[in-house]
Amino acid sequence: PDKVELMVSFFMPRVSRLIVCAVFLLGALGAQAALVWQEGKGWDVEGGILEKFGKPEEVKSALEAMNKAAQAQEKKQRGTAITLYKKVVDTYPNSVFAPEALFQMGKLHLERRQFETANKQFQQILERYPDYPNFNAVIGEKFSIADRIQSGERPYLWGWMPWFRDYSQGVNIYEQVVKQAPYEGYAPLALMNIALLSEKLNKPELGIDALERLIGSYPQSMLASDGYLLMGKIYRDLVRGPAYDQAPTRQAINFYKDYLILYPEDANRAHATDNLETMNDTFARSRLQIGDFYYRYRNNRRAALVYYNEAVSLAPDSKAAQEARANIDKIK
Repeated sequence: PDKVELMVSFFMPRVSRLIVCAVFLLGALGAQAALVWQEGKGWDVEGGILEKFGKPEEVKSALEAMNKAAQAQEKKQRGTAITLYKKVVDTYPNSVFAPEALFQMGKLHLERRQFETANKQFQQILERYPDYPNFNAVIGEKFSIADRIQSGERPYLWGWMPWFRDYSQGVNIYEQVVKQAPYEGYAPLALMNIALLSEKLNKPELGIDALERLIGSYPQSMLASDGYLLMGKIYRDLVRGPAYDQAPTRQAINFYKDYLILYPEDANRAHATDNLETMNDTFARSRLQIGDFYYRYRNNRRAALVYYNEAVSLAPDSKAAQEARANIDKIK
């Protein structure tokens, strides 16, 4: 309280300062309070200070609705429980009960595999009730929804009718997790899963963007090494062959090289080395083919030598380099 009063003293007269301090303290008290469910007793506020949260009659009415909803929830009467929790949210949106009611509604919709509805309710908590004590649990539930979508689980329309899979919905939820909890342990994993989903969606640019953020923002994460490998794979899959544009080939080479330098003891080193050799050979072979063109079809030996030598310098140990050396010997 002393620090708060000192801070606002530069801006407000004494009467206003007292009001601000009181509001601050009440807000802090509300932020720290948490609803707890006790078997046989029902919902209560942790610490037993329920009377602090509104008019007694409103608190009593909201608490009765919460307890009836919880009883229906325990009996697996999901529809009834959702209706009662919704009544609490609609009638007492500014009460301590509202975010908990939304949380329970989200869990009930998740049980019914109504992924989109459940996610919307969890997202409402993050946007409307940022001081909700179970913030991490909300993030965990959102991550769980995206994970189930990623695994191919079908959502249910209206809670009973199997519907079409939508992997892009999983991407959107993972992005919300990254935005809402960028410093939590979920963020790097969410970015990695976005990259994996990009393959199912055939959107490599989506995976590249997610992995760049993973590598750049979370270099100490245990997933960073996998990020380099997967980035190399995405670019490798974009390579159409030595006769085409080699920009993806160069990118794949760079990420495989970075991986081998940064993680020399990693278990996937052999795999990365094999892929690097393949990409190096493709890159060198692109120069070999240009050299062959000048040598065989234009009878321009000088130009052919330039490209053959470039193939050798790009990947001296590759098969393409061996063929280039043989052609150089022929010309000489």
